[in-house]
Amino acid sequence: MNLQRNINIQNNNLYPPPNVSTINNHFPLKIATFNVNGLNDSTKQQLLLNTIELQNIQICGVSETNLNEHSSKIIYKKNDNYRAFFTSNQSNVRGSGTGIVMTKDLAKYVQ
Repeated sequence: MNLQRNINIQNNNLYPPPNVSTINNHFPLKIATFNVNGLNDSTKQQLLLNTIELQNIQICGVSETNLNEHSSKIIYKKNDNYRAFFTSNQSNVRGSGTGIVMTKDLAKYVQ
């Protein structure tokens, strides 16, 4: 029996919906988190991207970014493979700020 059919049949309903089950062909889905202790340095930003790409991570949570409001809006903006969503460190408290970096094929489903 087809693996895709096994995934989609549950109580005579399609689960997950067909558009979700065809998002990508990566099995298993790789999710990771990193405490970066600051992401203001361009070298550190590139190192994070290199690690995500090398490990084929589709969704990556990032903590302690310490990004200001401007940086949180533009970081990874021009990347062809990944989309990023970050909060800013508006309170200037060291160790604050979070984000999520994900492949563009998954990010198109984020609203």
